[in-house]
Amino acid sequence: TLSSVADTIYQNDEIIIDIEINSYNSNRKRRQLESYIFQLHLGQLKNYKDYDNMKQIFQINIDNYDLLGENDFLYEIYLMDKKYHKIASDMIQIIHINLDYLRKINYTEINENQLMKNLYVFICGSQELNNLSKNGDELMKEIVREVREISELDNIEFYLTDEEILELDRKDIIEEIRKEVEQDIRKEVEQDIRKEVEQDILEEGRIEGQQEEKNKIIINMNNQKFDLETISKVTNVSISKIKEIISNNK
Repeated sequence: TLSSVADTIYQNDEIIIDIEINSYNSNRKRRQLESYIFQLHLGQLKNYKDYDNMKQIFQINIDNYDLLGENDFLYEIYLMDKKYHKIASDMIQIIHINLDYLRKINYTEINENQLMKNLYVFICGSQELNNLSKNGDELMKEIVREVREISELDNIEFYLTDEEILELDRKDIIEEIRKEVEQDIRKEVEQDIRKEVEQDILEEGRIEGQQEEKNKIIINMNNQKFDLETISKVTNVSISKIKEIISNNK
């Protein structure tokens, strides 16, 4: 439950429910979650006839962090029009539950919200679990008892500390930075190569232009009856090359 790499999936003939527990936030993790829900959606299609029987997909993310930074307990995400804020499709629904919200309130402030009460154990340290098992309401006492029976861990904090989150996230951050650096280096190399090619093209054009000018001078001097040796000294072109140029111009 600390950092789920597997899913809990429930489904019937009409819906698919995918439950994820996410301990830390990163670009790679978000892309992974986005990709997976679309795989669940498209995986139902074997041929065009399946479009009529596609199941609604609900992805429920229990997050150890505030995804949108709005200090709200629950975020509901649909495919929605950006301008009019109208739901375009309800085939895919993503629910993000913000456990970080529960850290900022006491259990006694929750009142009748059963979901908050059920999830409150995720943010409890061992001492808080002891207090709830002794002094909480009957629902919380039962939840604490069941959690301890399932986990067989009495001295565990059900959420990660900031240091643990940073350590887990460090690898993702390093990987993201490495990819960004690789992209930047690739762009710089491509720009350098492009500049070199452009410079070569300009240089070739300049050389060709100079040669054309020399060819014109050689032809004009030959027409004016200058001897080949004089033409060679003026243009710095060999006599054999001068003969070739004159021959090609005839």
